[in-house]
Amino acid sequence: MISADALMTLTSFLLTPTTVTKNVNSIGNNLDFEESEYNGEYYTSCPGWEINHNIGFSSNPWPKAVDQWHSSATSGTLIQAWNASGNSLSAGNIIYQTIDNLPAGTYTISADVHSDYNGVYIFANSNTALVTNTSTWGTSYNTSVTTTLSSTGSITLGLKFASTPSTSSEINIYADNFNIVFSGPASIQINESSDNGNLLSIFSGTMADATVVRNVKAGYNTLVLPFSMTNAEVKMAFGANAKVYQFASFEGSYVTFSLSNGITANTPCLLYADNSTSYFTLYGKSINYTAVPTVSQGGLTMTGNYAANSTVPVGAYVLSNGTLYPTATEVSMKALRAYFTVDSDVKSINIRFEDDATDIQELVMTQNNHSECYFDLSGRRVLNPKHGIYIYKGKKIVIRQ
Repeated sequence: MISADALMTLTSFLLTPTTVTKNVNSIGNNLDFEESEYNGEYYTSCPGWEINHNIGFSSNPWPKAVDQWHSSATSGTLIQAWNASGNSLSAGNIIYQTIDNLPAGTYTISADVHSDYNGVYIFANSNTALVTNTSTWGTSYNTSVTTTLSSTGSITLGLKFASTPSTSSEINIYADNFNIVFSGPASIQINESSDNGNLLSIFSGTMADATVVRNVKAGYNTLVLPFSMTNAEVKMAFGANAKVYQFASFEGSYVTFSLSNGITANTPCLLYADNSTSYFTLYGKSINYTAVPTVSQGGLTMTGNYAANSTVPVGAYVLSNGTLYPTATEVSMKALRAYFTVDSDVKSINIRFEDDATDIQELVMTQNNHSECYFDLSGRRVLNPKHGIYIYKGKKIVIRQ
């Protein structure tokens, strides 16, 4: 007879769609140009975009972001370029931006573009599509191009001249409302050594099979995930005696964690793992992404992260090998972990766990007197410093012994 857990896994696997198709404009930067900064005459910057002022356009400076009054075909802010007749131009990108850390799949890039010159292309990586030219001012055409990533990678998108333009007549170009649509397999890998923001932004709100690459040690670990896990799934992934504790309260110097019946999406927690593991896979998970997942109680905040090399601020606390350490300097943290910050100046922090029987267990105590502690150059506390370079009372010292 098939077990309930195995039946649940099989059902999730069978019900998960094979592909995901959705608009993913959230991974782009200022795609509608509305974040541009206006100085009363023209826009002095266009955040998110590289504007090529070296291609030879007539000065003013072109290209630039302009107000909607330049065109009846678009609303709000748009990008415009103008070149006088006889002024030489070069082939190359007109405007562009690069988006990194994208998952494998097909990306369709589109925009509303006006060009009275037959030679302007919308592009995505090496793929291009010719913009239909028209001499009717105020008329634009929605033009699209498709590019495919076979593995995690980057996409550079924008407008370009594929060859040296003819300048026998003036050239007018404007564009607005870039749009990105993703289509790919409903399967993701969330890696502790990667910046997972764009991946999770793309799959947020969808069902997908999820593989998590995270070195979990036997014992206590901080953990944050963009999907929920049942208690049965926790035990399948981390051992029969694995437990999840949610941040319940902070009073005085005591941080209390209560036993939870599973993991809640985007809620940093403490995991007691029965076994060490480096990865696990779950099928048919509902992915929901919060860029900076936090939970706060009584002046203490537990902050999770989805990007490798995230910065942990000075004075925060990190859990390492079952011990909570204060940071004397900024340190970096791998993804799928969490750290603690305290609003008030407390002398010590004690972590306690409440299980089903209301039994209270203390895990660690940390001192907040940083000046009397030794730290290595990564900001980790060293209890018994030996030969080497350390930070003591805010200064680097050398111990020779």
